[in-house]
Amino acid sequence: MITTIPPESSLTSSSNTRRLRTSVSLSASSCSTSRRACLTPPAVCERTRISFNALLSACYELPEDMISEFLGEMPKKLSIKLDIVSYTIVIKRLCQTGQLDSVLAVENRLSAAEKLWRLMESNGIRPDVRSYNPKIRLLVANKRVSEAIRLLEEMERNGDNVDQSKRWYREMGLKECAPDQVTFLLLLPLVCAKGDFSFGLELCKEAIARYYLVDTAKVQRVVDGLLLKSKREEA
Repeated sequence: MITTIPPESSLTSSSNTRRLRTSVSLSASSCSTSRRACLTPPAVCERTRISFNALLSACYELPEDMISEFLGEMPKKLSIKLDIVSYTIVIKRLCQTGQLDSVLAVENRLSAAEKLWRLMESNGIRPDVRSYNPKIRLLVANKRVSEAIRLLEEMERNGDNVDQSKRWYREMGLKECAPDQVTFLLLLPLVCAKGDFSFGLELCKEAIARYYLVDTAKVQRVVDGLLLKSKREEA
């Protein structure tokens, strides 16, 4: 049974949310008979997007078969419009519990993340860096470098900063995930399109050091870019 918090007019929105989250967290262990109860806002609690997100955060395990209900049906019943935070919470939870990894391994099925992506798009919400990062982190941890790079490419197409690509490329090195040839083929045009030819040169050097075949046209684009920026010494 969920312990509710008596409404207090003197409470601010943030303090009310913190108390709500603490209350639900403490009672989460008693929800084994009905995990749906964990995500049902108490009647005395004002049913807002903030309180709904707090409940999502408090529930550690979110089964895949309940995603559509809690992100689709329940908000409609409660007249709540979800935001990017709502979806990001669920993506993070799936990654933390390992559920996303198991779903990604099943062929001919949409992954949990892809379902979330579609739900977000159907509600007019574009995934941002916070949404992509947990999935990319999981892929990198499992040494699925090419898939991580494709997500980075998608981020760039959506207008996210190229610095995210650079950060995750270096994260792969820290995880001892050796970039494969596909990584360079996908990442090099991406950074060149953003005008980051210094990083492009770094990629070319590493690809050559690993004896990967690199398209001469792509290498030439890096050289031309460096020359245009008056970096003749590097070129």
